[in-house]
Amino acid sequence: MPTTNRPTKSSIDAISDPAEIKSVMRHVFNDAQANASGHRKLIVVLKHLWRKSQELSATSQFIHFFTQLINYVLPCKRGEKSADRIIKFVGQFVGELSRDEDSHDSVQMVNYLMSHLIRGAHSRDKYVRYRVVQTIAHTVRSLGEIDSETFITLYDTLIEKTQDKESIVRIQAVEALSRFQGEGDDGSIGDAKKHLLTLLCDESAEVRRAVLLNLDKDSSTLPSLLARSRDISSVNRRLVFSRVVRDLGLTSLDEKQTEQLLMSGLNDRDETVKGATINLLVNGFLASCNGDIFELLSQLRPDCSEVAERVLRGIFETRPELIPTRTMDREFLQHLGIEHAFFFRVYYDFCSNKNLHEIIDQKFPDAVELSETLGRYLSLRRQMLDDNTTSTGSLREYESRLREIDNQIFHNQNLTVESGHDMEVLDKKLRAFPDFRNLKPQLEVLKLRLTQMERRESHQSSRASKVTSKRTKSRRVNHSGKGHNAGAEASGRDTEEDEEEEEEEEEKEEEEKEKEEDEDEEGKEILLNKSHNSFMDEDGDEDKEEEDEDEEDEVEDEDEEDEVEDEDEEEDDGDDGDFNDNDEDAEVSDEDDEEFGEEEEDSDANQSNHDATTEDKQLSDFKKSLRGMSKADLTKTYKQLKDKAKSMRKEVKDLNAHGLRLKEIHEEAIRLTDSFSEQKYNILLEKPKETTELEANIKDLEFIIEQLLDVAKNYDFSDELARREMMSLMRQCLTNDNLSNGLVKAAFQVIHRLSINEKDFVQLATEIITDIRDSWDDEDEEFHSAMSVMEDDDEAEEISEDDSQVQHKKRRIAPKNPPDEVVIQCLQMIQHVLEIVEEPLVNNPSLESFYYGIVNYALQQRDKYLLHTLGLRCLGLYGLISANIATNALFTFIKAMHRYGQEVCLIAIQMMVDIFATHGLSVVASEHIFQFARMFHKTLNSYRYPKLQCTVAEGLCKLLLADLFVGQGEYATTSEKELFESVLLCFFDNRIVENDELKQVLAFCIPVYAFSHPSHQIRVASVSGDCLFRLFASSDANSSDSVIPASNVVQQLIYWCDPNNLVNVKTKEVESSMAHIWQAIYFLQAVEQNTPRVVKRAILSNLMRMSISSSLQPTELEGLLSAIRETKELLLSRKDQPEFYLDKSTWRNFEIFEGMIIAAHEHSVMLHATQPSTRGSSMITSRATSTTPEPSVHDSSSSKIEHVDAKTVSEPSHAAASKSTVDESLKEIDELLEAEENVEYNI
Repeated sequence: MPTTNRPTKSSIDAISDPAEIKSVMRHVFNDAQANASGHRKLIVVLKHLWRKSQELSATSQFIHFFTQLINYVLPCKRGEKSADRIIKFVGQFVGELSRDEDSHDSVQMVNYLMSHLIRGAHSRDKYVRYRVVQTIAHTVRSLGEIDSETFITLYDTLIEKTQDKESIVRIQAVEALSRFQGEGDDGSIGDAKKHLLTLLCDESAEVRRAVLLNLDKDSSTLPSLLARSRDISSVNRRLVFSRVVRDLGLTSLDEKQTEQLLMSGLNDRDETVKGATINLLVNGFLASCNGDIFELLSQLRPDCSEVAERVLRGIFETRPELIPTRTMDREFLQHLGIEHAFFFRVYYDFCSNKNLHEIIDQKFPDAVELSETLGRYLSLRRQMLDDNTTSTGSLREYESRLREIDNQIFHNQNLTVESGHDMEVLDKKLRAFPDFRNLKPQLEVLKLRLTQMERRESHQSSRASKVTSKRTKSRRVNHSGKGHNAGAEASGRDTEEDEEEEEEEEEKEEEEKEKEEDEDEEGKEILLNKSHNSFMDEDGDEDKEEEDEDEEDEVEDEDEEDEVEDEDEEEDDGDDGDFNDNDEDAEVSDEDDEEFGEEEEDSDANQSNHDATTEDKQLSDFKKSLRGMSKADLTKTYKQLKDKAKSMRKEVKDLNAHGLRLKEIHEEAIRLTDSFSEQKYNILLEKPKETTELEANIKDLEFIIEQLLDVAKNYDFSDELARREMMSLMRQCLTNDNLSNGLVKAAFQVIHRLSINEKDFVQLATEIITDIRDSWDDEDEEFHSAMSVMEDDDEAEEISEDDSQVQHKKRRIAPKNPPDEVVIQCLQMIQHVLEIVEEPLVNNPSLESFYYGIVNYALQQRDKYLLHTLGLRCLGLYGLISANIATNALFTFIKAMHRYGQEVCLIAIQMMVDIFATHGLSVVASEHIFQFARMFHKTLNSYRYPKLQCTVAEGLCKLLLADLFVGQGEYATTSEKELFESVLLCFFDNRIVENDELKQVLAFCIPVYAFSHPSHQIRVASVSGDCLFRLFASSDANSSDSVIPASNVVQQLIYWCDPNNLVNVKTKEVESSMAHIWQAIYFLQAVEQNTPRVVKRAILSNLMRMSISSSLQPTELEGLLSAIRETKELLLSRKDQPEFYLDKSTWRNFEIFEGMIIAAHEHSVMLHATQPSTRGSSMITSRATSTTPEPSVHDSSSSKIEHVDAKTVSEPSHAAASKSTVDESLKEIDELLEAEENVEYNI
């Protein structure tokens, strides 16, 4: 058959030679790659050819040549249309063949093809892997039956390819694996679906998109799919609204999921995503409600939803034709429901913001009618409460029980925190407290010396008694022989001489014996000196030895008291015994120290040896000090040391006993907190049904009233009659109706809107609060204001004897404590008034009385949750309008940080940040700035409290962005550097991975800070080296468990210091920026220190990313060149050390950077020598700088790098400067660099 003709059914039937099958197949594949529209006909032709090969028993040749033709398209790159058509054609043909031809030959062909493709899936060529997996993906869509072994191999291959390093391969693997989704044998999620769910977090947006579109949409995958509405890719976010939710159906979403989905879409920065959300609202949600906006609002529940307002505004802005044309007349206002009131308020705000005054005049009522409507609904609320007095009483009783439980929980939580803080303080005190057992070697030395001295005295006394007795005897002999002859006298003299010689010999023997005893005693002292540490640790036999020693000490002490100046004749018999009990008390002390902060064992052997050497030296010095001391002095020293050891032991014993009490209090407080929390849960479950219904009705009515009040805040009250009517209504409802907190806030905002000025507003608000404060005591015969009750009055009346009868008749009435409900109501009003007031407190003196009365009273109620927290908020708000109160408030808040739980700490942090932002650091003394900085630093590193940590981070970023610490003295400058470094370290800390809110705050605030001003980039550069050292020096940077690659950290720091990222800065300022110059110097300092090798490689490999302009002064570039050369010399001199050995690529990158700086320096010299025009200057940057994307990366030691003022090298030098000026500048830079080299990193 001629190959030039297009194959047909008749021509195929005429084939008799199997060799002609190849020619037909070539023709079919050639046509398939040209156009996809003829694939259906070509599949029919190829299927007919397959049957013909079966007739000719040439199926093996068909299968073999079919796979050979497929091999031609496998090396084709992505985007090759002809290859895509061939692969699509192959997939369709195999699917048709497996469905229509259920024979052994067709199964054999599918198995052979899959085995062939699986072998190609492991190719080293990424395009071959891509085409192979793509062919598998198209084939398995309509794949029929294959043997189990091939299926298992195919499945495992696809799972493996989902982890391929190339995203294009992973995409095709996802599409292929999505065909194997299904439930497990027990109804659980299948393995393929689980694997696809993990790929929703793939680093490639296209892979996530492939999973998003191919994953089955059901209840098991719904949360993961909806989470992609916050994907980093705008295309993926848009697909969630345009495809995923449409496929899922609106009925599959609950209220919470709907609200989160719409909130994400309507708040999106990308207009296409926002448009897709609006389309979903209009064509999806609103269409399901038959175009009725009020029915849509009823489904969204605006009274407890945050997205309903955004939905309405979105519809108003994009589809104004859907806005109801109904006028808000009297009939509309008389039958307001939740949805209608909400629509009324949002529509009015929309028209007011868009200046649609004509619509407002046409559709909205006048001010008088609005006031009357608001008065009717307030009266309806009052009537509803009066008609349900029983339910109202039950509701108040229920709220009182809840408040009491909250107070108990608050008290025990505070007790837990306070006892924990006291235990930490006690732990530190025990760690720093000297060990009384260290005095034992000194006591042993004193005892040996006293024993030695006593023996010497006993020898001397015995020798003196012998001499005396001999002399007495000789005198008696001489006296009895006076009348004897001369011979007898001569013999007597000889006898005396012999006796004297004997005495001399005895004295020599005694001296030799004493000398030997001294040597023995010295040997004992040396042995004691070597082993005194073991005496303190032995607890077994030491008790018996000390008991024996105590008995000897008692005898010795009695003898010493008689002999040495009769001192201290009366000694406590138990005095010596007290120290003998050291080991028993020490055992208890050791057990307590383990629980209350016993000092950790030092793992450093050198440090242990150093401590032992120090103790030996101290003992040696002590023995030297004993030389020449009399026995009385030794005895006195011995008693003093024993008394000191006794007192130290008693103090340690008391501290441990106190620690045990604190531990019991701590555990009991935790137990009670859990118990009261359980009680609160049970009370919430036991809420009466009648109170639930009444509370729901009151809540709905209050929501309507709040919407009307929000409208009144911005309404036109130019009519004086309407203004007076609304003002009277607001005063009446605030004074008499006991409004909820939300209504109180809205009512005061309306009063502020209607007031003439702020002074008039404060005066009216003060009168309202005073009336409420005094209302509780109106029934007493003798009136006592709450002011006098709440103020402390400790002065007693002095009554004379003559006035005793008068005192009997006129007794002083004791002040009453106000009800908590009254104080809470007053505090809430004060809080809302202070939130509105902007003028200083001196201009509103009427508010000051509330501070000294109600607020201080609330601050004293430390066990009442709502009272105390409201008092703290009011205290902080008072601090915003008064600098004097601000100072007291700051120290009150910093004390509360150590004594209260997380909720109080959140209030304290927020208020402190606001006070500092309002008044600056002038409200505290300079020496106290470090105290607040330390508190911020400690709280920022409190990873146990993620919410508190996030609040501190956000507040610190605000203060740093405002340059609050600049120009406030040395303490402020040091604190700023420490705090900013802590913020950066927190950003790179892997412990914030689960704290999404903190990650979002830091990821937004740090770039804003760095790109807002050139000085901020200098500040980032000044801590860059220190951050790297503290991040990686304390841990093994080469560990595979590390989730923070050093290269990512370096790239992120370089990106923040890039002057090209500065906003609102001219090109000239960008080119003159010194940020990267200083950052490079600090990086090189980190390289010279004992940082891990991986950090050194990361720094030197990324220095080329820095943007350093040749328009800088030559002296500035010379300073950097000098630092580079010194670093090279140090690396070369220490290349034998493992941490300083660098590979060739790192050296090459370092040399490239050095060449860049040399070229920039030469160009800078030429520019400043020839004084060129200001048309422009070259920017020496690496190619990688322009294409480097912002890297995404996420305790530390106390290492510090001294900050060098950038002004010392950034001041421009004039072209006419003399050579001596240049030399002085270079010398100054060298001195600065030498000073930086001497920095010691103390981990």
